[in-house]
Amino acid sequence: MTVGPTTSTCPACAGAARGAFAKDGHRYLTCGSCASAWLDRRPDDVADLYDRGYFSGGGHGGYADYAADADLHRRNAGHRLDLAEPRSAGLVVDVGCAYGYGLDAAAERGHPTLGVEVSAHARAVADERGHRVVPTLGEVPGRSAALVCFTQVLEHMPDPLAELTDARRILEEEGTVLIETWDRASALARILGPRWHQVTPPTVLHLWTRTGITRLMVRAGFSGVGVRRWSKQVSVGWAGGIAAEKSALGRALHKATTTARLDRITLPYGPGDLILVTAKRP
Repeated sequence: MTVGPTTSTCPACAGAARGAFAKDGHRYLTCGSCASAWLDRRPDDVADLYDRGYFSGGGHGGYADYAADADLHRRNAGHRLDLAEPRSAGLVVDVGCAYGYGLDAAAERGHPTLGVEVSAHARAVADERGHRVVPTLGEVPGRSAALVCFTQVLEHMPDPLAELTDARRILEEEGTVLIETWDRASALARILGPRWHQVTPPTVLHLWTRTGITRLMVRAGFSGVGVRRWSKQVSVGWAGGIAAEKSALGRALHKATTTARLDRITLPYGPGDLILVTAKRP
């Protein structure tokens, strides 16, 4: 992984940095205009961070067991499609598709699908499961997609403006882009500060606010931007994996719930820091 130069310009709104905070030896800069934050000296090539350990074992702030929550991933993808599913049987492109569970949900509704995934490990798993997956949006033909989804992936991308511009390129007229991400201006994020679970360098490069992500979408050429508070279903195992990264007590609780086979219990996640963004290609 190579590291790019320091940037003092906000990737969301192009405003100037007015503050900073540290986490685990890394530094985030904060925007004086939209209050978004971004990792100083962002990596240029992030693919190496998303190896098998990221999806199983929690490496680099990843998942304790991503595959164990396959049914939840499909169910949550279905809820997102309920909001933004194309009326016709148009192509659904899932950026950051991981093992392809979101593609499963779209295919079950009759849509042709295409995954985009930077992780060679995850691409191989999705391919084995029968999905078409490419490494970058640049490999997707223009004006071919009815819906492009970024599910908790845009914040991991070194150049989000370029990715969204590419998403607009591949969308058909009046096509939709859908983004699930996190709100740094939420009450939970402000109370926890650097202890907020989303502050996870070096994989999480951007911490958006509603204002920041809206301005970013407009800069990328989208219209009709809507941002809403969102909820999803999560497993006790997912929550325990996050807790295990934070403290010895969290590790003990995660081990206890796993041993007692409570990790598959599902719960609604809705403390207000998760948001869903939709917009149209003019």
